[in-house]
Amino acid sequence: MYVSLLPDGTLKRKLVHLKLRGRKLEDALHDYPITPDSPLSVFDKVETRLPDSTVEQEIIEFSELNFGPYVQVINYITTMSNYILTDFNQCHVFDQDTFENMMETLSDFVYTFECDNPLQGTLTRAVLDDTIPVNNGTLEHLLEATHAVVPPLQQIVLFQNLTVQLLSDLHRGVALDFKKKYRPLHKTEFVQTMLMSKDGHLTNRYHFRSPTSYYCFLLLNFIERKPTVELCRCCGRFFVPKTKRKTLYCDRVIRDKKTCKDLGPRLKHKYDAGRDKVIEEFDRARQRMYKRYERTRDFNQATDKSLTSAELYDWITKATDTRDQYLAGELSEEEALKIINAT
Repeated sequence: MYVSLLPDGTLKRKLVHLKLRGRKLEDALHDYPITPDSPLSVFDKVETRLPDSTVEQEIIEFSELNFGPYVQVINYITTMSNYILTDFNQCHVFDQDTFENMMETLSDFVYTFECDNPLQGTLTRAVLDDTIPVNNGTLEHLLEATHAVVPPLQQIVLFQNLTVQLLSDLHRGVALDFKKKYRPLHKTEFVQTMLMSKDGHLTNRYHFRSPTSYYCFLLLNFIERKPTVELCRCCGRFFVPKTKRKTLYCDRVIRDKKTCKDLGPRLKHKYDAGRDKVIEEFDRARQRMYKRYERTRDFNQATDKSLTSAELYDWITKATDTRDQYLAGELSEEEALKIINAT
């Protein structure tokens, strides 16, 4: 994907991908990577210009993506990868059937992901193409491919966790810790070229081949712009106000073409104290869950407080639905807080 960032924060984006001729794209991934270095005679080059966006809009939308179904597939692929490697280490036998099942699952998943979310799906395919070695039929390749499958899939989920935590810290006025908590932001390099525009001005164009590098680029630019991050007192989601004035409500359309700005003031007298309490408790509980998940992943030890990625996103889905139901007047404050804190 190619991205140009204008001085006002506008993003100009173009997806460029290669489509295999005469064969379904979803069947090709596990045979050999589809990259610009492959023989171009077998591919058609497809370009898709994405709608203009902004750094703020992309970061906020990314933080709200529901990766629950994505995580379920990752866990299934991870289970197969671990089974193959464990079986080989213990019995010195490579399970070819499980390997083919894993790669077919991966291929189907990436193809579906591309259809549902072209930006995320195309970048996910690109990073897998760059990571999974070319299939030369040897046992060494099969083992390398088995090792290589899972990490690129996990990266984007982990980076979303980091993004949500950063937004929460900015909202609460917490100083960003780049030495430890946000250290991963310093480890990404970006490929850029200089382009001459029609009016004679030079502009930078960045090239991304993974979703993590794209969102890391956006998040660094987001931080540099020193945004004000608020939690909407109507829908409970993060937003960046368009002005420096204190703003309680965002511009999301939530009911009957009405925005939070339209509906929020009318509802304020009904839920004021409880509304703030539920919204803030949802944010605090989410931070606790992220920390539990990170401890589980970092120490790789099962305890009573261990939390898998699937369990994390199950909680996020349930807690988000609960918050929304409370804000819609469908649950009491007591009921909402009980469900949100049921961890």
